[in-house]
Amino acid sequence: MNKKEKHEEYVNEKTHFAYSKYLKGEYFEKARAIIVKDGKVALLRSLSDGSVFMIGGGVDEGETVEQAVIREAFEETGMKVKPIMQLQTNYYEWDLECDGNKFVSKRVEYIYLCQPLEEKASVVSGLEGEYDEAGVEMIYADIEKLADCRVNIEGIAKIREYINQKNAD
Repeated sequence: MNKKEKHEEYVNEKTHFAYSKYLKGEYFEKARAIIVKDGKVALLRSLSDGSVFMIGGGVDEGETVEQAVIREAFEETGMKVKPIMQLQTNYYEWDLECDGNKFVSKRVEYIYLCQPLEEKASVVSGLEGEYDEAGVEMIYADIEKLADCRVNIEGIAKIREYINQKNAD
C-alpha cells in the first residue's frame, strides 16, 4: 500500500468512527497535548500552507483522555510526555460525509499541558499514516501562537504561570 492509499484508509477509518459517534448521539472526543520546552510550545506546522495546529487526535474506545494525550504525543512526535493539568475544553462541530451521508460531527477537545519525559522527537508522520500525504513538521513556537489553535487567554496564562514556576525552581 502506498502513502496515498494509507492516508485515505486512515481518513476513511476516522470518518466512519465519527459517523458511529454521530449515530449514537455522542461527542467525538479529541485529546490535545501542549508540550513545553525552554519556554516554547511544540506545535505541528503544515509544509504546504504554514498553518499550525496542536498535537493530538481522537480518543479511542476504552481509552481515557489522559491515555490518549500520551499516545497521541508519542505517535505524532516520538516524545513520551506526562499530562500535568487540563487547560481547557472546547466544543465545536465539523461537517463530514460518510458513505454518501452528510452529517455534523459534534466534537469535544480536551487540551492538556504536558511535560516531556523523554525526548526522541521523530519525523512527524503519525503512526497511522495521518500525515504521510500532508507534509507536517514539529516546531517550537512562542506561547502566543496557541491563540491560533483555539487555546484561550486563560489557558495561555496557565502555561505562562507553569513556565515561570519552572524557571523559579
